[in-house]
Amino acid sequence: MFRGISRPIPGTVTIDEIADRVAARIGMTKDQLQGLGRGKINPAEPVQGSAGSIPLGNDVLCTQDTKETKETSDTKDTQDRENRELLRRADDQCSVIEERDSVDMHINAEIDEAVAACGLGGAILRRDPLFDFARMIAGIECRHHFSCSPLLRLDIFQRWQDRSGKLPTAEDTFEMFLAKFGKVQRPYGYTLQSAFERAKTKPAPIRVRSLPQGLQDIAKLCRELQVVAGGKPFFLPCRQAGQALGIPYRTAATYLLALQTLSVIKLVFKGEKATKQASMYRYIADYPPAENYTAAH
Repeated sequence: MFRGISRPIPGTVTIDEIADRVAARIGMTKDQLQGLGRGKINPAEPVQGSAGSIPLGNDVLCTQDTKETKETSDTKDTQDRENRELLRRADDQCSVIEERDSVDMHINAEIDEAVAACGLGGAILRRDPLFDFARMIAGIECRHHFSCSPLLRLDIFQRWQDRSGKLPTAEDTFEMFLAKFGKVQRPYGYTLQSAFERAKTKPAPIRVRSLPQGLQDIAKLCRELQVVAGGKPFFLPCRQAGQALGIPYRTAATYLLALQTLSVIKLVFKGEKATKQASMYRYIADYPPAENYTAAH
């Protein structure tokens, strides 16, 4: 009674057609595909001559999982690339600099703040206060483009030691301070969050003081990043800016466009999605901030 259903039903796909499509997709002949069940090809090995050397599983090629894994990997690669760029800029700023035996009152005030923040007798408890202290001093050097001489490093360490009183252990020596200093890979202040923490304590640029708080916050962040970058442009991914300010990244992108309209920042390089490179800006309000702003605060 079912003999009349031997022909293909209109609108459906036959098994042979499916086999042809799968074989063409993975670069095999239909005979090779049929031989998978008879041991002619090892399913654990990639197919020779296929477009992407796709490993064959027992039943299904998990293309969707592969796509999601690739997208996750691309996001991580973007973050790693941005972090490497940040560190490279720190290295560039610290590479050719003057060595000093003494510093001015403004830098001394920053050193006193670092001593107070990392002193063992202070209110802030840290896992490794001496390393954090070395990291903060390294950040001060990079921001002001100088290097401490051996005598100045000794003086700075003794100030930390005096602040800590009798609390330092036998390992908290000047030699250990120098050793920890050499291990610093990311000077304090060369992360977006720490830059924003400093920016929040300072007044907003005059051009945005009467504007909404969100614009004031991101303007202060841009000014702080310009101080860190010196005379060079700074890069600011809108996603990381949004994370630092606690706002959606689309809102951060809108704020950055608004600051360009207000002549607070200038776009130097527009980020490219293909190369995964973030946009770069220059702070132009109250320019140059690296000298005028730092000296006044």
